[in-house]
Amino acid sequence: MLSLADLVRDYGDPHAEAMCCRQDCALFDFSFVYRIRVSGRNAIARIEQFQPRTVSDMSIGQIRYSVKRNAQGRVRSDLTLWRYAEDVFEIMSGCAEDVSDLQAQAGEEFILQNLSESTAILSLQGPNTLAQLACFMDVTEISTLPYFHFVRAQIGELPCLIGRLGYSGEAGFEILVDQSARDWLWDLLSTRFPPAGFAAIDILRIEAGFFLFTNECRISPSIGELGLSALLGDRKGSPEIKLVAFEGNCHHTPNPVLWQPTSSEIRRPDSGEIMITSACFSPLFNRVIGLGFVKFGQASDAIIDPKRKFSDVKICSLPPYDPHKTRPRKAWKADTR
Repeated sequence: MLSLADLVRDYGDPHAEAMCCRQDCALFDFSFVYRIRVSGRNAIARIEQFQPRTVSDMSIGQIRYSVKRNAQGRVRSDLTLWRYAEDVFEIMSGCAEDVSDLQAQAGEEFILQNLSESTAILSLQGPNTLAQLACFMDVTEISTLPYFHFVRAQIGELPCLIGRLGYSGEAGFEILVDQSARDWLWDLLSTRFPPAGFAAIDILRIEAGFFLFTNECRISPSIGELGLSALLGDRKGSPEIKLVAFEGNCHHTPNPVLWQPTSSEIRRPDSGEIMITSACFSPLFNRVIGLGFVKFGQASDAIIDPKRKFSDVKICSLPPYDPHKTRPRKAWKADTR
């Protein structure tokens, strides 16, 4: 698997790569993600103890989004849950601590298999993904694959798992293959899908209002403070702060690819403040946008950045790009080749 240090930041122009994904399609390497298979009679109970979502009612072939909380009940990372059989699941996360926490629970009736090193995960994102993927495989089955579901398939003679996920805020797929086939598949797909790096993914996720666990979770938010109570079924406690999107001017650099505060600058906001945790220049909006936290119930006017890195800060709808969160669920764009 890729280490975070090995991630390709960009292929020359991250803003163009982000726009290409929004308007057409792009290829990303997500092989840094940990893939842990869990099985056994205690699998369901242990998974539900590990994270807040119910998994007993998942159908085989279904994926669910979830988060992992730390010992204080604050969100540390996000993850996906994949169901393969009655007592067989996989948990995928970008956080090494999640793997350690799972391994600490392993036992005779809760069996763990770490598939991370043997798995490559390539992601195809963008409205033209299905049309371009049809150049390499029969897409009949995956064309109707519901959002957050997966299926076994083949690309040429290569067996793979294909999940319909929208990590970028666009419709797309994640393709899981054996690590030994990674280079062959990358070379094949890159003839139709322009490669894009993680700078582009950061931009895309900020545009879509999706939090970055390496940034937003540094403020130790609760599920409610991230706006995920309805999705995750957790309404415990009253949120003190809330995640918001904003636009403004950045004094650090006029067109940041990704701005994030130093660890010493992270704290919870006081009244009238926004604690900015991520920002970028968005080629879609043609201005600087970002994510941050304000006091819960805070009026949107007269918000200031106490660190004075941003000025003329204006709160936007969250997410700014896709307020109704419909983009990954929309019908695929017609073949324009």
